[in-house]
Amino acid sequence: SAAMILGGVLWVDGSTPAAEVIAFIGGKECGRGQSFLLPDAGPTFIVTVAAAAEQPGCGAPGTPVTLTLNGRPMNDMVDWQPGFAQPRTFFAGPVVAQYWGTFIRRDKSVQVEKVVPYVGDVVCGAQVDALLGNEEVGYQVVAVPEQLRPGCGREGVVVTLRLEGTMDGRAFDTVLATAPWEPGPLTHLATVDLASVMKICHRASADSCEAPGR
Repeated sequence: SAAMILGGVLWVDGSTPAAEVIAFIGGKECGRGQSFLLPDAGPTFIVTVAAAAEQPGCGAPGTPVTLTLNGRPMNDMVDWQPGFAQPRTFFAGPVVAQYWGTFIRRDKSVQVEKVVPYVGDVVCGAQVDALLGNEEVGYQVVAVPEQLRPGCGREGVVVTLRLEGTMDGRAFDTVLATAPWEPGPLTHLATVDLASVMKICHRASADSCEAPGR
């Protein structure tokens, strides 16, 4: 008779709004929860889905559960099972690509600001949450498909992740990593040592770039 506790991340058209989550089984409302942003952890949601013994017509093992956020049903359903479920990512509308990685910042004069995903010269998404860490810094970004932003994610393209920040008072914008467009689950990228990849680029003059040798 235990309820199902379901959590993870809900994406709606490339965003993760903070809103009420409602779980339905066969058109019957069987639980309510919330999608929210956790400090230093990013977007998440949690919802309790009642068992049939608690609420007639609700959960029985294997029964499909539909989740909605702001009234939008997710593309996929999940089978009801009692207890805590493995965290999952659900999408409503076009599916985004998610990338997670770390970089090593040995030189503390390098002030990092954000990681931005590009396809070609088009900005195709944003950083999900603040950069985490001191010497080893973690980041997570989302890149949207061309259905949500023309020129963005589609089969066969490469997503370029660019790191922006300052060093000794000068702005830089450098390639941190590249990865194929892979919508769906989180893609983990290799750790990068900034000393091996960074170039200092003045935003006021895109052609003025130099290696960071000091």
